[in-house]
Amino acid sequence: MRRVAFVGPVASGKSTAAQRVHEQFGHRRVSIGAPVYQIAREIFGMTTKDRALLRTIGMTGRALDPDTWIRKCIESLEDNTTLSELAHAKLGDASTNAV
Repeated sequence: MRRVAFVGPVASGKSTAAQRVHEQFGHRRVSIGAPVYQIAREIFGMTTKDRALLRTIGMTGRALDPDTWIRKCIESLEDNTTLSELAHAKLGDASTNAV
């Protein structure tokens, strides 16, 4: 199966494009940003979108390991779990979506 990734700035239509590909072809949708949102909600109690917090979490993860977030995405695919539920539950857009 081919993998497709949408990369771009915030609010550029990545989630919309990924959702359309998912609906048309049935590919599983995952979000690289979903674990960032999960950490923000579960550890820091975020209830509304806090871009500064999300940016800090994302940048800190990348500072520790540049592949932190892509590794989490790959783990979700290998474990046959999905981040799409997290992506749908998150409060805003992620920086990358893949289907």
